[in-house]
Amino acid sequence: KGSAPLTYEQVVRTARVMDDASLPTLPDGKRVLLITSHGKAQLTQDPKFIQNSKNHESMSVLFPNYLKSLPDFHIFTSRRLTRTANTSSVDIHYGQAIAPGAFGCGVGRPASVRTNTNDNYGEQALAIWLADMALGCVDNRFCVSVRYAQDA
Repeated sequence: KGSAPLTYEQVVRTARVMDDASLPTLPDGKRVLLITSHGKAQLTQDPKFIQNSKNHESMSVLFPNYLKSLPDFHIFTSRRLTRTANTSSVDIHYGQAIAPGAFGCGVGRPASVRTNTNDNYGEQALAIWLADMALGCVDNRFCVSVRYAQDA
């Protein structure tokens, strides 16, 4: 069990795959890596990760799930990533490496203020913001799956 944990080398290989595909980076030259809490536990035990990672306090304040940064990635933890069991009953975790341009949004109608009809017969003037928007994955080629096994 757990013969394929998340390691610093795997993160470096993921960055190389994304570089070879000419995927863009953020203005600071990094991309985003989302991992599960098990991936966090495995990665923080890796001596090469400890040696090469940097903690940015400003990121910790803005993003509570921020872990650390490597030369190629800002790493965050997420509880919403996929986890499946293989035939040996070992949980396989699916992290996601994401480049800018993977996700986008479109606005069908700009936001506007509307009155709420639930105003207690005119006693309370309630207003709401209403907008038609679409959010989604624009180009799935800008995402790379990072898989690792859970420890026993």
